Amino acid sequence: MLGLRRAWPAALLHDTRYAIRRLVREPGFAATAILTLAVGIGACTAMFSIVQAVLLRPFGVAAPGRLVVTWVGHTHDSTVGELRTTTIAICAPACGPLRTWRS
Repeated sequence: MLGLRRAWPAALLHDTRYAIRRLVREPGFAATAILTLAVGIGACTAMFSIVQAVLLRPFGVAAPGRLVVTWVGHTHDSTVGELRTTTIAICAPACGPLRTWRS
């Protein structure tokens, strides 16, 4: 086992020299391999950046528990034949100012 520990740097150097010789002899394959690695690394970096920005990083606000989501929803009453607009609000327990604003 001790012989393997001492031999791996020499084997790594030998394999690296062989790989460089093969890439120089076949430039088309070298370009394809390098392009494939570049696209793969770029795609992984882009996906990680998106996941980190959307899922892993916290909101950039001081009190994210006090955020309020509001939107306007439209419902169609088929019995009367008219379109009704309703305001829907989902908020944290401390949304008293929103309730007073709506009334």
